[in-house]
Amino acid sequence: GLSMVAYAIAKLGENKEVMLAELARVSILKAADFSATDVAKICWAFSKLDFIDGALNFWKEMANVVLKQVATARHVELSMIAWAFGTAQQGHPAMYAEIADCALRTM
Repeated sequence: GLSMVAYAIAKLGENKEVMLAELARVSILKAADFSATDVAKICWAFSKLDFIDGALNFWKEMANVVLKQVATARHVELSMIAWAFGTAQQGHPAMYAEIADCALRTM
């Protein structure tokens, strides 16, 4: 889905602002359907491409999705989510606390 498109763009090193802005817009609309894997991949991609300021609503919505989905995340997804939000300097304390709690529970 959307996360795989963003992930592929980032892996290719392409930074197409218009395409990323549209992915951000559609992702906000579809956020309720995102899995932990989807959130991890799309946030990783946006952070890797430094697509932050042009997508602040996206980051806010994804932080809310993290709170709902992080309990189902595997270690790799937890690390991708933590890296993406930390690198982008986005998210909120409750989100980071939930990521930490989930990481500790899965150890």
